[in-house]
Amino acid sequence: MKAESGVWGIVGRVADARMLAILNGDLSLLAYRPELDGLRAVAVLSVVLFHAGFGPISGGYVGVDIFFVLSGFLISSILIQEITTHQFSFSRFYERRIRRLLPPLVPVLLVTGCAAFVFF
Repeated sequence: MKAESGVWGIVGRVADARMLAILNGDLSLLAYRPELDGLRAVAVLSVVLFHAGFGPISGGYVGVDIFFVLSGFLISSILIQEITTHQFSFSRFYERRIRRLLPPLVPVLLVTGCAAFVFF
């Protein structure tokens, strides 16, 4: 199999080295990464400017893609850490998702439902 060259080859080698370090027990690579907050800011800004109709920003969908990639990266990191320490549980994984998403979801649904009832 021929190795990739260019940017994707570098990304692949970095990802392989990172995964190998994690599998060998170096979980420090899963620590808080402040640069991800910068990516979140770029994603939020691109979506907000797109919806605000700001002329030069025509790709609000790029911000959504960034959010999906970040979510996949962070969830995978959590799963890798739990699997390598033999603490993974599907039920605990989904319980954490529900506990995190349900509290803001309920008021949003209530407000949206009331607004739909009043205005439509």
